[in-house]
Order: sequence, then structure tokens, then C-alpha cells
Amino acid sequence: MNCNAFLFWMQHKTGPGQIQDPDVLAHILACDRCRKIYDLDMCLEAHIQQAFTPQRLPGGLAKKIDRSIENHCHNVI
Repeated sequence: MNCNAFLFWMQHKTGPGQIQDPDVLAHILACDRCRKIYDLDMCLEAHIQQAFTPQRLPGGLAKKIDRSIENHCHNVI
């Protein structure tokens, strides 16, 4: 596999996960540039997944924000 074939694979892969293709694995082990691209892509995928994972708000935070907005907007109107 060469770098162009690797980049084609990157554009058509289906999300993060273990590399199943032995040619891809051999290439990123031998090519620093493509390994860095792959590592960056995996990092971005992880952060995107984390950004879309629902988070619990600390107790009472939503009400505190609502009150703050109401108080601030009341002063503006």
C-alpha cells in the first residue's frame, strides 16, 4: 500500500475502530506521515463522539441559568 491508497482508505472507512485491513496496518506502522494522519483522525473521532454524548448538569444549574436569564432580560425590557 502507498500513501495515496491509504488516504483513499481513510476517506472511505466507516468510523473509528480496529483496523481490519492488514495492508493498512502495515502501512501506518511503516509510514510516519500516514500514522500521524490516522492518529489525528482517531483523536478527532473521539472528541466528536464525546461532544455528542449527553452530559448531566449539576443539580439546580438549569434553574439557576433560567433565573439569571430572566433577571437579566427583565432589566433590559
